[in-house]
Amino acid sequence: MQNMILFRRYTRHVVLGILLSGVLHRPASASEIWMGGHRAWLDIAKPENASQWLFLQKHIDGFYINNFAMRHKTGDPLEAERKAQLRQVYALLAKKRVFYETDLKHAKLDEDVRNIALFRAAGFEYAGATINYGTDPARTALLTERGQYPLYYMFGPWNYKDGLQSAKGKALLANISPLAGGSVDGPVTMWRRNAGNMHETCFEAIRWCHANKKKFLYLVAPNESGVAFLEETQKLVRAFEDEETCPDIWAMGFYGPPEFRKALETLPEKTGDGVPAKTFTGAVYWLMHHLRDPERKLQLAIPAQAGIEEKDDLVKLQPGSGGKYAVTVTNSSKWCDYAPLLRVKLDNAGPGWNGRWLLDGQDVTKELMGSGLNCVGKRRLGPGGKITLTLELARTAISTSQPLDIAIGLFSNRTEPVLVQKVKFKALP
Repeated sequence: MQNMILFRRYTRHVVLGILLSGVLHRPASASEIWMGGHRAWLDIAKPENASQWLFLQKHIDGFYINNFAMRHKTGDPLEAERKAQLRQVYALLAKKRVFYETDLKHAKLDEDVRNIALFRAAGFEYAGATINYGTDPARTALLTERGQYPLYYMFGPWNYKDGLQSAKGKALLANISPLAGGSVDGPVTMWRRNAGNMHETCFEAIRWCHANKKKFLYLVAPNESGVAFLEETQKLVRAFEDEETCPDIWAMGFYGPPEFRKALETLPEKTGDGVPAKTFTGAVYWLMHHLRDPERKLQLAIPAQAGIEEKDDLVKLQPGSGGKYAVTVTNSSKWCDYAPLLRVKLDNAGPGWNGRWLLDGQDVTKELMGSGLNCVGKRRLGPGGKITLTLELARTAISTSQPLDIAIGLFSNRTEPVLVQKVKFKALP
């Protein structure tokens, strides 16, 4: 057994760097999930379809729309039609924000001016933009409203197969550097075949953005995937989680030729038994549940066991004795998988104690008391899944032992900063 110096070593770091007012915290902002796009938005705008995506109306972070979907001219009939459609979406969403995708090649400055004006005329709060094919000073000034809102530099990750340390890659990073961060348009069909080594390019770009205090947006698009879109989205998201390098913003955007729309319905978001539908909104519905666990299917518990007074989660050790104590995390969902994060905080960690944490026989003390134990890969909790942590705890110097409080915090995902649940051990001298 490793001695208590492991506990004491991390106590100072946890208390000073991560804990606020005695509460376990993740040092990160929440990930965002936006939804929309050229092919999806007219379906979700129709009032008669509102009952088919009630959950997402309440929970997505806002409406994602591109310049192609907004195409119109000042004064033509489409302008009034676009405004009416935007107002229909606005009326349905709980978070009435819009995120705009445009590009330097297919949209002119005056088009973006009109589109942003239409968003505001419909009532939306403008939240920022991403731009493809580069930018220029006038476009950057418009889209950021002279620095008030974020602008992300969009690129095709399949074009950088030699990595971001190549001359081409360094030029890309130089273009991202003045802006709020990077973004990619990453159809699941291209991700599936790792076109142009796009996996590593995305991972590398995210790591660079985070190291330089910037954010990263990933646009998930169905393209020709059809009803496989849900499964392909799941594989893509899990790949980022397993790499422990995730986008800050997920934009779920449906665009492309009519053939893509014929292969994949926009609605409904779920089936009658609450399972995600194999539709565009069904994939967004799964992602929202997977990251945030809104129905609280994940449960952290200290099971009834020897040495614990169940009422107070109180661990009692007899003089000179030690013990092993179990902590479980279970997933009661019948269809959703999760990649939760666990962290441990110590209070009153005085001398006289030995302790360590084990998972499947592996010492995970450093992870739990540092950045957190990330349940990805083989640790991911599938439907009905369960993991059991073991705390090995004992006293080494009875005469100098002091009380020891141990709090275990559960977060639904590494990208989610909100503490979902906390349980505590209390060991008395």
